Amino acid sequence: MSLLDRLRFRRDHRFTMAHAHEYLDGELDEHGRERIHEHTGLCPECRHMIATLRRTLRGLAGLRGPEDGDVALGVIARLRDEG
Repeated sequence: MSLLDRLRFRRDHRFTMAHAHEYLDGELDEHGRERIHEHTGLCPECRHMIATLRRTLRGLAGLRGPEDGDVALGVIARLRDEG
């Protein structure tokens, strides 16, 4: 790997770490999405981080309350049901 490739990798690594939430929320432009997609294909650390964030977001979505989708109300309702 050339010096330029290593510098690009580190720059894309920082970009991925800083913009992971926007990536998962669909808020990045096409260039940003492609940049993260390409980087996660090369970087196991960032690939793991994105996968972990996806699981966390899915888990939080499952905690939403039935009426208005509020996570806090969903957690409170589950605690009452279990108690």
